[in-house]
Amino acid sequence: MQGKKSSSLGDIREEEAGGLSRRLSLPGLLSQGTYFIHLMSLHRALCGPAAGSSRGAHAHPVAEPEDHLPSLHTEVWSWGRGKEGQLGHGDVLPRLQPLCIKSLSSKEVVRVAAGAHHSLALTAQSEVFSWGSNSSGQLGHMECPSTVPRLAKMSEGIRVWDVAAGQQHTVLLADGDCFQPILYYSGQQVRDGPPAAPPPETGGYTQQPVLLPFCMNLGYVSSVFAGGQSCLALADRNVMGFIASLHELAAAERRFYCKLSNVKSQILRPLLGLETLGAALGPALNPLLQTLAGHFSRLCHLTGQHSVSLTGFLRRGRQRDVKGLVMLEHAATFLDTYKEYCSSVGNFLVMGGFHALAKPSLDFFGKSPELLQRLAESSEESAPLSDLLAALFYLPVRHLHEYGRLLLKLATCFEVVRTQESAATHPQCTSSMHSTLDYQKLQDGCSKYEALTLLLKKRRKEAEYTYHFWKSFPGKMTDSLRKPSRRLVCESSNKALTLQNAGRFSVNWFILFNDALVHAQFSTHHVFPLATLWVEPISEEDTGLYGLKVTSPEESFSLLASSPMEKGKWLRAINQAVDQALSGAGGAAAAAPGSSVPQRPEPPISRTASYTFYKDSRLKEATYEGRWLAGKPHGSKGILKWPDGRTYIGTFKNGLEDGFGEYLVPNKNLNKNHHYHGHWKEGRMHGFGTYRYASGEVYEGSFQDNARHGHGILRSGKHTSSSPSVFIGHWVQDRKTGYGVFDDITRGEKYMGMWQDDQRQGTV
Repeated sequence: MQGKKSSSLGDIREEEAGGLSRRLSLPGLLSQGTYFIHLMSLHRALCGPAAGSSRGAHAHPVAEPEDHLPSLHTEVWSWGRGKEGQLGHGDVLPRLQPLCIKSLSSKEVVRVAAGAHHSLALTAQSEVFSWGSNSSGQLGHMECPSTVPRLAKMSEGIRVWDVAAGQQHTVLLADGDCFQPILYYSGQQVRDGPPAAPPPETGGYTQQPVLLPFCMNLGYVSSVFAGGQSCLALADRNVMGFIASLHELAAAERRFYCKLSNVKSQILRPLLGLETLGAALGPALNPLLQTLAGHFSRLCHLTGQHSVSLTGFLRRGRQRDVKGLVMLEHAATFLDTYKEYCSSVGNFLVMGGFHALAKPSLDFFGKSPELLQRLAESSEESAPLSDLLAALFYLPVRHLHEYGRLLLKLATCFEVVRTQESAATHPQCTSSMHSTLDYQKLQDGCSKYEALTLLLKKRRKEAEYTYHFWKSFPGKMTDSLRKPSRRLVCESSNKALTLQNAGRFSVNWFILFNDALVHAQFSTHHVFPLATLWVEPISEEDTGLYGLKVTSPEESFSLLASSPMEKGKWLRAINQAVDQALSGAGGAAAAAPGSSVPQRPEPPISRTASYTFYKDSRLKEATYEGRWLAGKPHGSKGILKWPDGRTYIGTFKNGLEDGFGEYLVPNKNLNKNHHYHGHWKEGRMHGFGTYRYASGEVYEGSFQDNARHGHGILRSGKHTSSSPSVFIGHWVQDRKTGYGVFDDITRGEKYMGMWQDDQRQGTV
């Protein structure tokens, strides 16, 4: 339970007697009358990395939780009577002012309970901390008394998700082997008697939590309470399996969060803390592992928040609204987190990260990595360390499938319930009730998570396929071609695709990646980005060859396939890869999970892309960004930038500047730009335009072939507005030729007459 920070704190007067069996519960504030425990949600800004820790998964900042998810950054504050150590500050002194229990600040406490003389704190990782009086074993451990929080001893695999504290006993609600909740009890045992009988007698006590055997008869318990010498359990009726499915979903999420937390604390953090890690991975893999660790921390944190949210959802009773499930209402948060995480795992795998990580892992885990094998849920005894590590970090994909399965199970239960209710009241409306908003919400959510599961499994296969390809690829070219996000689609090492008109002894190897087509020859290669690649089939009627014509901005060549089947395979593969590269999907399907966007048979011939020229003498090393048509810049609002600072922004036609555009040319001497604003034709200034020179001169008039040609006005002078001199007249090839008027305002001179090659042909 989370509460808001108090705006003011007053003195608290201790009360010695009375009210021991009376339990006051406020939002985040619990007491048994003589002391108080307050659970406070912390703003992320107050929670920095652990002191003295500069390495490890925890060093990655975790995003501030969204408003729709509970916070895991909490603090526990206590004040009041402390005679039995129930305040948790390491002494038995009373506190008149609230004081933070520092040892619980990093434990992700999500629920607190206060008994008569002992206190409990439940964490998001299903652990229970207890402190205070232990006279009857109510703390669940052997410390007596305990003045600081200590972990209660629970059997392995038991995950507690609700706690209650009475006068001298503790009740715990937990997950066991199945998803039906079980109850544990520790502390004083009391013999029951009739209501009018004398006070009940004690029947001994337990020193550690024990399972209550009758708990399975209670059904699906959602909350437990305790006060005085009594206990209370709130259970739901399992209507057509709906409540059971909710409990199964919540239990699965709690189990998965505990699994991720163990991986983070027992595997990832120790590995990141190894001194030899940097040397083992090298500069290329270290950033990838840090990125993977950051995304793992984010996924772990989100799972913890979601598990707490689902637990709270179970406690709502009749106020539950299935449409309000966070994983449905904010599915995009989960889908994006899983996609980003799996992308970082795939990138690390492709670059040989798990293979490189095996050596430091062997130094840390030894030759018998039972812990790694158990966490990875691997049944193969002699599996290589690299395979175990990869399997471990791909476990979340399996859990994503659980989301889809359990949402479908919920939807099925919901459909049965709605159908029966409808049949009982309105028999004629039975079929229409199948598509209620609640049922549809669950079905939509199931579709999204299942679609993403299939997509991520496909991406994993692509990453593994690419990794094995790089292992057999010639080493010299690997360094320049191998990239974390690059995935192999297909390659022609089996001679299924060759270059037309190639030399007899030449070697031509074509490799299609998700972002480029590579043409490798011996020790050289050329990369053709897919965004600016066009491919079309060549008719077989005339030549009898199974050819493909490939067009790029600076090259065009033909490929020959060994059979019609190979031709169709490569044509589809290239077109699909180009289409996905244009959509930004890379090696994954272009459509979003759960969508029904059809795959286009071929990418658009007109598209928007960026390309850097390497061959064309005029455009060498220049970068164009804008619209393309069949391998040529074509369209409006294109941007062409040269390394020396020249820039053209405007319309292109058939690869050349043509239409209206702006042109900037740096003048290094004056540290200013020449600026042309006007019309172009076939790559040259042509038509009406305005040219503002870096010197301050301005020409406004006609251009032809990049030169002033035709009628125009040239204003000269430092201050254009004052126009110290103006020429209005005719120009030929950038020179004043023909009739013109020159007005020198500074001197007061004016010439009206003929000009030839910038020279006057007469007198004033």
